[in-house]
Amino acid sequence: MVTTRTNRTARGPRAVKRSENTAKILDAAIKCLNKEGYAGTTLLAVAEAAGVSRGQVQNIFGLKRTDLLTRIAEEIFGRYVQVYAKAIDAATNPAELTDRMWDAIQSLYARPETLALIEIWLATRNDRSFNRKLRVMMVEIDSQLNARWAESFSDAGLDAELIPVIRYFQRGIMRGLAIERLLGLPETVVQRIIDEARVTTLTMLSRGA
Repeated sequence: MVTTRTNRTARGPRAVKRSENTAKILDAAIKCLNKEGYAGTTLLAVAEAAGVSRGQVQNIFGLKRTDLLTRIAEEIFGRYVQVYAKAIDAATNPAELTDRMWDAIQSLYARPETLALIEIWLATRNDRSFNRKLRVMMVEIDSQLNARWAESFSDAGLDAELIPVIRYFQRGIMRGLAIERLLGLPETVVQRIIDEARVTTLTMLSRGA
């Protein structure tokens, strides 16, 4: 009995350490993608940035770089879905929903995770297997978020076909701002773009009523 309790206790610290290493590796990989791009984000580079061994990275994420990058994408999507879900929960109508989503986009576009995700998306052009993994992930996430949007649009009597139009419009603006930020786009211009985009989405809603 004593041995069993000791073993259970011993597994606790290891699990905590593994969790800590996982978080460090994910954050280090996001930083590497921002600083070095896809080509420079190797398992060794990520391990060195995280202060762990390459073996530890492989033990947690798998032997291939695409295994790590897939997990990074999952982590980023998970973080952003939480932000989007909070915006959806707080909205009481489609106009408020789109407005709160613009608030979320404004808070997210400049995050390192956004550029890291763009780097990963671009990398999938030359890797069909990796591309399929990300597409499956995106389809699942989109279906969940679209279902939440559909409830709001249905209650307001709006055309559900507007949902992907507005969501892709918002997503495109977000990605564009993330890239333009690297080129030194002033925050005043960013604010003007988002302000104009808010008006545009309200116009879409009024036409879909």
